[in-house]
Amino acid sequence: MPRVGDPALRPEEAHVVITSTPAMEDSAATLSNLGAVEWLGGNRPRADAAEIRTAISTKFFINRNYIKLVSHFPEDFFVLFTFQHHRDQLTASPGRFSYDGLDIHAAKWHLEAHVDSVEADYHVHLCIENLPLNA
Repeated sequence: MPRVGDPALRPEEAHVVITSTPAMEDSAATLSNLGAVEWLGGNRPRADAAEIRTAISTKFFINRNYIKLVSHFPEDFFVLFTFQHHRDQLTASPGRFSYDGLDIHAAKWHLEAHVDSVEADYHVHLCIENLPLNA
C-alpha cells in the first residue's frame, strides 16, 4: 500500500495560474488607452518608424514628442501616445490616411487581439526546507 507523499501518487501534470501584478494591470491599461497599431496598405513600400512618426505628426498636428513609435509584428508599427485624444484622432473612422505616397492604416490596440495565450510546458522541482520527504 502506498504511503502518504509517495511520488507515485502525484499527478504527471499540473496546471498553474499566474495572476497579474498591479504593475502589469497598469501597463495593460496604458496600452489599451494610449496604444495603436499601424500597417501600410497598397503596394507596401518600405518605411521606417521615423517616417511614420513624421507622417502622424504632420497630418494630425501632434507634437512629435508626444508620439513613441516602434516596429511591431505582425502589424508594421506600434504607436504609443502621451494623450488619449491623440490616439483617438489617429484611429477615428476610417482609421486610414495618406501621406507622401504612403497608405497608412491605424487601429486601437486591444488586449484580446494583440496578445497570445501561451502554454508553457515546464517541469519545476521545488526544494522546501524543513519539510519531511514523505509529506
